[in-house]
This record gives sequence, structure tokens and C-alpha cells, in this order.
Amino acid sequence: RFDSAATAYLTLLEHVGAADGERIRAVASRILDPLLLILPDSLKYLTGTQGEQGPGASPTTPAKGAALSDWWRGMDALPATERNERLIEHLRRTAWARTRYGVGDDGGFDDRGTIYIRFGEARRKTQMRLNPFDLGGPPISTPEALRTDIATSIITFPRNEFWVYPRVDDSAQFLFVERQQGEYRLGTTADLIPGHLSSPRHARTQLKVLETVLRDLALFHPQTYGEWYEEVAGQLTELELTEIAVRVNRQSPAVSGWSTGGHPLRYSQNSLVHRQANERVAIRARDTRIPAAYFDDYGELEDIPWSLRTARFLNPDGSTRLEVYWTAPVAEFASAHARLNDVDASQPANFLIEFTAIEYDDRNRRIEEHLIRNRLDGIRSDDDGVLFPQIYTVENVRAGRRLALEWDVLPLPDAKVDLLHSRVGIAVRMMDSLTVLTDDRRVLEMSDLKPVLVNNDPDEEGPVYPGNVLTPQVRLGLQFEIYHLRFGDDDRTRYTITYEMERTEAPTFRTRARQVADTQTITSSTDYAGTSTTEEETIVLDLSEWTSPGRIRILVRVRDENSGQEVTRALDYELALAKQGRGPR
Repeated sequence: RFDSAATAYLTLLEHVGAADGERIRAVASRILDPLLLILPDSLKYLTGTQGEQGPGASPTTPAKGAALSDWWRGMDALPATERNERLIEHLRRTAWARTRYGVGDDGGFDDRGTIYIRFGEARRKTQMRLNPFDLGGPPISTPEALRTDIATSIITFPRNEFWVYPRVDDSAQFLFVERQQGEYRLGTTADLIPGHLSSPRHARTQLKVLETVLRDLALFHPQTYGEWYEEVAGQLTELELTEIAVRVNRQSPAVSGWSTGGHPLRYSQNSLVHRQANERVAIRARDTRIPAAYFDDYGELEDIPWSLRTARFLNPDGSTRLEVYWTAPVAEFASAHARLNDVDASQPANFLIEFTAIEYDDRNRRIEEHLIRNRLDGIRSDDDGVLFPQIYTVENVRAGRRLALEWDVLPLPDAKVDLLHSRVGIAVRMMDSLTVLTDDRRVLEMSDLKPVLVNNDPDEEGPVYPGNVLTPQVRLGLQFEIYHLRFGDDDRTRYTITYEMERTEAPTFRTRARQVADTQTITSSTDYAGTSTTEEETIVLDLSEWTSPGRIRILVRVRDENSGQEVTRALDYELALAKQGRGPR
């Protein structure tokens, strides 16, 4: 039912700015209020639906409503399907938030609903149940005004829920405390202190409550809550040791000197203030780190590490051609198949690789869609080869358009195996706002660098190399084209090609302020002359003497000596130690 709702939702957004009448505006408010929770700030500004406007905000023009619809189309995480999975999930979350966490009669929800719409179902949920027996007895020898033997019971502690989202971020943890009957709001550990203990004179008991809470929360996040627990537990231990000293010396705590630096009540109050301030800082840091929303697009499917490179070229008619190069390690297919379908990864399996390329216009509407299938047979998890590099070409690229690429790995049916998952691997890459090369004969232009593997036979062109890792044994060639060279007085073109390889090794030593890495640079230049305004060139790189790992940046610069114009292209790689493989499949 949410599939049809998604279609109606986008239609309503397209017209929401032009809608008249209270009923239409009320419907618009119901869909826009949850949307504000996940919109990026830039789009809130563009559509006039910033959060400070409060509930009921609505775009004032059709163009603003259309901008929201365009954004949703761009959020489609699985372009190979006709469904917009993220929009459907947003509508499902919104419906559940209103049903499960709703407050009032206007379709609103409490803070649990807000977090649920943003991040979905929490990985873990729990409730802090604070047993008064955990609070321990009163101090051994404390003035009557400081005693903490207060009547407490479990039901006097606020109802609460604690949600954890490790997939979103390590800090994505939220504590909700019931403020009114059935209405939960985001809170802090201090909000779990029972109301009848809120007086400053009960500061020590408040610390004991926090110790109990932080001890339980440390099970979910040892790094944060564990450190806070140890801090509070240490403060309470210091108080107890001081009380023992007071009893032994038979002195009043107000005049005994107190290793804690003052009166026990004052020390407890200062500890609470310090703890609450640190927690507020941590919450602000969390809200800065976590995204506005999170969608688990792939579920159990393996995110296959595809290698991807692209290069743009100018066609004779002045249009830009985009070439997409891609490959992947075939062992990943077998490993994913074994994990999801419970099969023996050492046994060969057959796969179908579906590559889908979809081009969108500047409003994220589909223009063209292409599907390419490749079959792979006899793949095992111990294979160390890669899929033979593939090339997909987009002709007549238009500036500002968007290209979506999706790879799906499907195990082919086997009579001996019942497939639990018909798709075991997936990857999606978005190329936003495509750019074109300059079609102006007055301006020097250059294609992107096309990486290829160089064969020993100079007459045989090697395959394209989409990978981002090189070894010293790899003979890498960079092919490129130069456009719009100028003729000189002798009717010849003259240009200089300079290439620069800069290698940065892993940090060799550390100073107090920074890590210091070793950087090496090799530069070479060659002068050329020709009789054409367009030239094709190839540079072959020699990495044999670079035997230690690090990062490599390869920069190629072309200078037209007749016009004085320059243009530069660059590629980045990781240099790794040599590893023998079976090669492409």
C-alpha cells in the first residue's frame, strides 16, 4: 500500500505550493512536518520550510513544492527498480510513528516518533529499571541533614526507553524519559533521578542513582558511559572513604579537612553539575556527527567493493563522451552467496552480474536506462582474480545531468541448492552534476586520463584498469587526448607534456603535533611537434623501484607552446606490496 502512497505523495508535493483551501493545506502540513525531520538544511532554506516556522509550514509556490519532489526522486537508493525505496520507507516510518508514538489528535508524535522517522527501528532497546536496593545504605557517619535513607520504590522512578543505532554512528544513542502520561521526550541521565530526590540536599543519593544508571548503560557503550560510570563510582568511593575517616577521627565533616576538598554535600553537588555539563557537551557532539536520516538500503545484501573509474573525451562533433570502467573481485560474489544462502563457499558457483545505468535530467527524472548482463561460471571464495574490466559509454553528455550506476549479483539456480536469497550482492554509485569538456577551438582542452595495463607487445593494447591499487610490477599506461592545439608560424603545433608522480609513504615518525610522512616526487617533461590540432598520447609509468606502500598521485600537464595555455589532469592510487593473482575472469 505504500507503493501507491508514494506516487500520490509526489503528486501532492508537485502541487502543494499552489493548493488553496484549509483542507489541502492541512494535508500538506501532515506530509511536510515529518519531511522536515530528514531534509538537509539547504533544502529547508530553498523551499521555505525551515524548522523555526514550526508545524504547519508549507511551500508558498509550486516551484518550491516541485523542488521537494525532485529531491525525493534523487534520494532513490536502488535506481534499477521502479520503486523509490527510501520514500516508501519514510512513509512507512511516519505511519508507524503516528500509530505507536502518537500524541494528541492532530497526527503528532513524541520524540520517539521523531527518532524513529529519522533512523527507523533501533538495533537495541532497553529500559532503565532502578532498584532502590542499588542505592545502598546511608553514609556511615553523616550529619542528619545529609542522610539518604529515603523511602524509594521502583514505581517512583520515571519510565524511560534507551535506543541504540550502531549502524548510524557509535554515538547514535538516545534516552527518552516519560514527561506526561505516554509522552516521551529526549532526556539525560539526570532526568532519571526521581522527583522526590531533586533537592540539592540529596545530591549524594543522586550520584548513587547516576552510578546505577551509568553502570547499566555502559553495557551498550563502554567508551562513553563506561568512562562516566568509572568517574562517578570513583567520586562515591572517595566520599565513602572520607566518611570512614570522619568516623575514625570522630570529627564533624565540616571541620575535618575532607580529602574531597570541602563539605560532602557541596562536593556531591559539584560532581553532579560537572557530570551534567559533560553529558550536554556529548549530546551536542552527537547531534553534530549523526546524519539527518539513515536508511538501511541493502539490508543483509553484501556491499560488493566495485572498482570504478571514468574518463571524458571530446567527439569530433564537439559533444562529450563519458566512458565508465568497472570491475570487482570475484571471490566476493562466492563469499556473499555462501553467507546468505548457507552453501559451501569452496564449491564453484555460477553468477549473473546485472549492470544498470540510468541517466537523469536536472530534475532527477529518468531519461535513459540501460541494462548489461555478464555471466560468470565456476567462482569460488578462494579465487583471487577480478571480473574482466568492463566499459560502458554515455554519449552526448549534458552538463548538470546525473548518472546512477547499480550492480546486482545474482546466483544462478542450482538443482542441489535452495536459494534463500536470489540476490546476494549490490553496489550503487551516483555521479551527480555531470560536467562536459570545452568545445571551443580557442581554448586548450584535454580528456581525462584513461588507465590501461601495458602489454609486452607494443602493438597490442592492454585492458583498461579501473582499480585504485597498484603494485611495483604493474606496467600502467595513461592514455589521453589533447584538443584545440594552435598552429605556429611554421604551420606546426608545439606542446610540452609533463608528468609528475608523487608518492607519500605511511608516517615514518610522530611528533607531538603531527605525523611526519616521507614524500618522493618524480618529474619528467617531453616536447612534441605535430600537424594536427588533436593528438592522442600514452604515458607508461615505471613503478619498479617503489617497493614500499604509500599513496601515489599522478599528474599530467599539457602546455600549448604556441598559445601559452595549460591544462592538467590527475589520478590517485594506493601503492601496495606485490600479490600474485589469477587475473581477470
